[in-house]
Amino acid sequence: MCTSMKSLILYLLLLSMGASLNAQKKYYSADSLAVDSIVNRIRAVLNEYNETVIFVDTSDYQQYFPEAVDINLQIAASKGNCTEIIRLVARGADVNNFVGDNATPLHYAVAGGFKNAAEILLLLGASPDSLDIYSNTPLISAVKSDNLEMVELLIRYGANLSRADINGAAPLHHSAALGYFYLADMLLYYGAPAQISDKEGNTPLMISVWAGYYDITDVLLKAGADPNTSDKKGFTPLMMAAQNGDTLMLRLLLDSGADLYKVNHDGLDALCTAIRNGCNDAVVFLLENGHRWLLQPEGKFNPANIAVEYGHGDLLHLLKEYGIEAGGKFALDEIVFGTGGMITRHYSFISGSISLREPRLKAGITVGADFNPVRTRLILKETESLFYQYRLTTTVIHAGIFKEFKVHEGINDARLSIVTTLSAGYRFHSYYEGTRQKPEERFCIIPSLGIEWSRKHFGSRAGLSYLNTPFYQVSPLWFSLGCSFNLSRQIPRAPGKKIRIYNYE
Repeated sequence: MCTSMKSLILYLLLLSMGASLNAQKKYYSADSLAVDSIVNRIRAVLNEYNETVIFVDTSDYQQYFPEAVDINLQIAASKGNCTEIIRLVARGADVNNFVGDNATPLHYAVAGGFKNAAEILLLLGASPDSLDIYSNTPLISAVKSDNLEMVELLIRYGANLSRADINGAAPLHHSAALGYFYLADMLLYYGAPAQISDKEGNTPLMISVWAGYYDITDVLLKAGADPNTSDKKGFTPLMMAAQNGDTLMLRLLLDSGADLYKVNHDGLDALCTAIRNGCNDAVVFLLENGHRWLLQPEGKFNPANIAVEYGHGDLLHLLKEYGIEAGGKFALDEIVFGTGGMITRHYSFISGSISLREPRLKAGITVGADFNPVRTRLILKETESLFYQYRLTTTVIHAGIFKEFKVHEGINDARLSIVTTLSAGYRFHSYYEGTRQKPEERFCIIPSLGIEWSRKHFGSRAGLSYLNTPFYQVSPLWFSLGCSFNLSRQIPRAPGKKIRIYNYE
């Protein structure tokens, strides 16, 4: 520590303890204008602080090890104790220490909302751009706390308005994500760049659109934010508004020059994005404001095909009114392998199936077999008073058609569907153990109803089937449970846009 700074801190220590001005001048040897300005400012801050503080709690202080003075400075800062901050710095505490690997004293003062303590630390040399364990600057912490006075203080002391956290998010990203309009306006007023991206390519404008904050979106656009900037996956603010079904945001972006027909890396434009999420109002808005949706050189998808793929029949009819119809031929483009089991009272089967599915119709054909690999003891009823008991196995081979009805589809491409199946089967049995006889073999009709959850290539299902058998007290109603693997999806299903919220827990 230089001689001038030592003299300054000793002077301030005497000042904080209420020493006379003559005594202060006796020990104060630094006479530069800069130091004089710092002293005057600290005197003003201390006067304000001393008007409200009667008791200073030091019960949490650490003792008897080398780093204790730095830890105590962090404690004093977290409690806003200005006089203690000066005293501890005079004893050698590092105003920028990172003891404990969590945060600096300035971070603690800012987090507690202690403006006077924060300013004292800044005047004593605390860096306004120091980082905590999550790479948050004090300015980012102040923004998260919606503390306008603290934000302005840090900016006046030179805080970097572009310094980002561990996610690449700058202070303006956080104000946009949290909906703090006055903070966003202040940051822009002091020169925060409106066109800055986090690690995923999201700009503050994208975040405010995604979160639905119209006032922040408006002020960002007026500050020069580009409505046609895309993230690393090609999503634009317009696509995010379309995905949310937000027609007011769509109008705001279009009036600011947003490109209506731009596509992302999956080949989806704003209209396809709105259709994918079933946002009827947004679809109507885009259709009324655009006239060349089928002439996209870069787009991979016919909007009507998207409506068919995601099961939005109402939107399909709407698109037809605007001259957009589904194209292509129907084809069984997906192969689904299924395995599982069926169980009823006194009997159970292992099941396997192969299905061919038409993705747009959500329907297809299926073939499979249900069998009991181990001989099971079953009862046959001959007459009202005569019963036989045998060990045997049963196999049912079947083929049929199925149809899916979508219940829910999330933005992460997870689907929940009701599946109905109607199959024709042939039931045959092994010989009764120890005999050359066996039950009658016959054709049967097997209806079933189930619920299926799927995501990408994998799925699981549960349901009920009706299958009659000749055995006594074996119920014809079977409960089934299984899983499936989808080998191919010829019609791509592009994911929606998600934005990660930055360490707000």
